[in-house]
Amino acid sequence: MVALLFVSMAVCAQTTSSSTLVLDASSLTPINADAVTGLALDPIGKDRSNRACARIKLHVNRMTPEEIAEIEVKAPGGNVLVMKQQVAFDGNGLIVEITARPETRFYLRHRKFGDSNLVTVSLEGNKEYRMEAWNELAVPVTIVCMTQGAEVFLDGVFQGLIGHDHMLTLPDVPSGVHDLRLVMGTDEAFKQITVSNDQVSFNIELKNRELLHGILTFNVTPHDAVLEIDGETLTSENGVINRRTMFGTYPYTVTAEGYHKAEGSVTIDIDSLSRNIVLKPLVTDLTVNAGDDLKMWINGEPVGEGTWTGALAPGTYEIKTKKSGHYPAYSTVTLTADMEELAIDAPDAAVPYEKNLLAMASASVFPGMSYGAMLGYVQTIGGYAKFRSNFESVKGVYNATSSLDIETGGYFWPSGAKAESIMNVSGGLLIRAAKFLYPYVGAGYGSRKVMWQDAGGRWADITDYTYSGVSAEAGLIFKFGPVALSAGASTTAFKYTSAEVGLGVMF
Repeated sequence: MVALLFVSMAVCAQTTSSSTLVLDASSLTPINADAVTGLALDPIGKDRSNRACARIKLHVNRMTPEEIAEIEVKAPGGNVLVMKQQVAFDGNGLIVEITARPETRFYLRHRKFGDSNLVTVSLEGNKEYRMEAWNELAVPVTIVCMTQGAEVFLDGVFQGLIGHDHMLTLPDVPSGVHDLRLVMGTDEAFKQITVSNDQVSFNIELKNRELLHGILTFNVTPHDAVLEIDGETLTSENGVINRRTMFGTYPYTVTAEGYHKAEGSVTIDIDSLSRNIVLKPLVTDLTVNAGDDLKMWINGEPVGEGTWTGALAPGTYEIKTKKSGHYPAYSTVTLTADMEELAIDAPDAAVPYEKNLLAMASASVFPGMSYGAMLGYVQTIGGYAKFRSNFESVKGVYNATSSLDIETGGYFWPSGAKAESIMNVSGGLLIRAAKFLYPYVGAGYGSRKVMWQDAGGRWADITDYTYSGVSAEAGLIFKFGPVALSAGASTTAFKYTSAEVGLGVMF
């Protein structure tokens, strides 16, 4: 025992270490953003020059909360200001607020570990990011064991044998937590070790392998959750899963339908160990803040008036609000599996209806000319009425055809003079599709009569060019301030089609 103590003291006296702080710029990832605006849920201030800042949640590995508290964030050059830095609530990182620029440069400084590498990242104002950093401390670690020839494994990797001096020294072991295992025949030892500047020598004693087992218990909620560990899939009995497990560290995953999965690792080095796993439902508690005068729909389903709160599964949802006398407003929100709760503002239906009266002069410009007027009224959906004619009053005294046959017999001798009578009365829907665009569609009655004069000066109705019956029409009205322009087409008895234009006012 005296010899062992002497060996350990000698090892500690000869320890040297190297340390480097590392910032991983490639790990920069936006997080915790409002699904609608993309901005941070917790507002971020500005720097002393009134420039927008970004927040970086710096996750720092291989350092204690006390060591993390001694980190300083430095920004060279003067174009970037560090406005805030504080240790994260759980003590495993640093929260930094810094000027947001397309090229933001900074590094870390620690009185004990020195300066990190300088990184350049692109940041947007009022957004949050996550980034990884670690202390690359490496020290020689000595394993002391009285069993000469025992095989030494660190994190599952063979390192060598315990020598005749009852120890094995491992050069440049990274700081942090490691699994140490020694094997000699049927004897074995397991120990989870934490390497730091202050802890570089570890004593370990081998025991019979059969003694290196314990009962690992998982208490899971919900009770139908499934555990995957060490290549096995296990189901629970009333929410309890027991497993006889050899000492060691094991990653695990607990899953259940409709819940977030839980992942982690467990180290067992005692006779019994228990873990409680409570899965969170795979929903987001969504709160949509709205005024009491706003009616709300989510994905087309009415959810009442004013602020609404409910649990929704991951997906994209359309939010619609409506206020009396105003146009509806729309927005979308995307919920992801990692969102537990989210509060957003409803789209504000603040645009009042435009009560548009329409007065327009209308004309058919092809193939024949006719004139008239169109009157209408619209908020979102309205109506119109229209009359158009060429105001010709010539009447035929007999009927003929365009092939010059008289209906009662004989041959029609044309003089070359022609006349046409056109009339159309219609009405229908006028729709506000956009602030500048109003489609219309309607139906009514229309007629077109064609007359030719014969050599004796009498007029004949040309029956195969004469139509009357149902008319239909459609077109678009374009609004530029108070000025309205229209273009459309109409048909009479689905035999005679004409193109129409119009000019008027909407007020």
